[in-house]
Amino acid sequence: MTKKFNGNNEILGNKIIISFPDDYSYQNWQDPLSRLFHKVISFNPRKERILHGQEEMNSRFLRLVEKEKPDYILFNLISDEFSLRVFEQIREISNKTKILNFAGDDDYQFESFTRYLSIFLDAQIIYQRDFLKNYQDGGFKNTFVSIGTNMEHYKPLNLPKRYEVTFVGVPRNDRVDFIRYLVKNKVNIKIWGAGWEKYPDLKSIWGGYLKPEDFVKVINESKINLSFSKGGVGNKTYHFTGRVFEIAACKSFQLVEFYEGYLGMYKNNEEISMFRDEKELVKKVKYYLGNEKEREKMAERAYRKTVKNYDRKKELLKIFKVLSRVKAKQQQDYKNLGYKIVLIKEDDFNEGAEYLKEKTKDSDFIQFNLGNAKFSKYKSFLQIHSLSTSKKDISLCDYYINESLLGNYLLFKAKNSFYNLDKGDFDELTSLSQIMVTKDYFLDNIQNFINAFEEGVMEFVSQKNTIFLSFPLVSINEKKRISRKLISKSFEPKFIHSLSANLNNSKPHFVLYLGYLIAYALLHRNWFILHSLLEYSKMASSNLVQSSLIKEKFNKLKFLFS
Repeated sequence: MTKKFNGNNEILGNKIIISFPDDYSYQNWQDPLSRLFHKVISFNPRKERILHGQEEMNSRFLRLVEKEKPDYILFNLISDEFSLRVFEQIREISNKTKILNFAGDDDYQFESFTRYLSIFLDAQIIYQRDFLKNYQDGGFKNTFVSIGTNMEHYKPLNLPKRYEVTFVGVPRNDRVDFIRYLVKNKVNIKIWGAGWEKYPDLKSIWGGYLKPEDFVKVINESKINLSFSKGGVGNKTYHFTGRVFEIAACKSFQLVEFYEGYLGMYKNNEEISMFRDEKELVKKVKYYLGNEKEREKMAERAYRKTVKNYDRKKELLKIFKVLSRVKAKQQQDYKNLGYKIVLIKEDDFNEGAEYLKEKTKDSDFIQFNLGNAKFSKYKSFLQIHSLSTSKKDISLCDYYINESLLGNYLLFKAKNSFYNLDKGDFDELTSLSQIMVTKDYFLDNIQNFINAFEEGVMEFVSQKNTIFLSFPLVSINEKKRISRKLISKSFEPKFIHSLSANLNNSKPHFVLYLGYLIAYALLHRNWFILHSLLEYSKMASSNLVQSSLIKEKFNKLKFLFS
């Protein structure tokens, strides 16, 4: 989708490609950017991957870059949407294009993802402003903060207040507990968003999914909007969320889960009101429902401050004025940074401890391949970089599980798994092929590595000694049976993209791929694959699926497994 602004652009920007994974993100960025560039070209990787598969999606994006030769590309990357090779290819085909990324969740992703992604970029635009110093201390100077909102979309609509209390968002962390506590205390609340359908006890208050324009209406129609502040994994980290600024821009009242960062932006109990726990939330809900004029005055104050200080268009204007004076990076050489790496194979382990000591004594780092793994060309470079930067002993990356005909059909998310699984289950899912270690750590713990080789289980990974890299730098041909429960908590079903691409492009290929997938699942008792197919068939009604052909075939797939 291309959007042009007919007025005078405010900076010397001709074209920008924005690649964001959802309509919500586009809504916040496309309008402000269309006031700053002659042409804004949208590329939605989530939809493109559903329609064409991972590899073809990458190729289609590169063809778009080659055709448009944009001044800038702005990504919003959170996982493996694009291969790292794509960044090199962009510089090969359009060497004046500046590559940017918007990082929204540095409280969780900085240490494992965005700080290393920056190596491939010309600039980062970040949301968690407390991390600006982290980027700059790491030598990445072209880092900018944008925490504002799209004032053209989020604005007062002067609608009657239909709802008493509302929340729009997904049920992560302890949000479900808060909502249940409100229901228990007879608060009249309505909720929207993906994921709530999994909670039958909340079915009566769930309104389904909202389009961006309907979301703005709900904010305007609510007496009290709720904003939660926990991010990442678990209930211990807090961060800025866009919801707070969006609600304020609509001149609507909100109760915000307490986060110290907001105290420097809005006055508590004068512009917004914050709560720390369930009891305080209920108490404040009941108080403010009975004090309409106070709500309105606070919403008015928050609105005026937001318009003045947190307008995304104004933020982006300042950012791109600086970037217009920055030259695009030249192609880099992703080699081993001058360090010596020793690769340990299965035969090396069979030779015993003394042989291993002798082989590695002059090395800087050690990595492992037991014959079933294929390494990314960036593995050594990024793992050396992560060990050197973090000063830790172990670098552990994500990995794909590969099968000759299915390709990379599962993605193991190491960091998520570490925090979500029991330690024993996590150890069982990790592989020596994922890691790189310092020489000293290997020599000091050589028997642990021999045990890991012999038993197939790594027990020495810990938060203290390991830096996680949220990049799939290894593809493993693994036939070890893993329970459906563990797979659902630890892996992303990448075979879905291949299946959906075949649904869209080729009926014969779809039938062959689906047949092989089912046969493979039954042969290896991989019930997760069958369960995922059932779940995926429900996407026929999803907003992500625009093609009538795909919807028709999804419904056939649903019938097949019913």
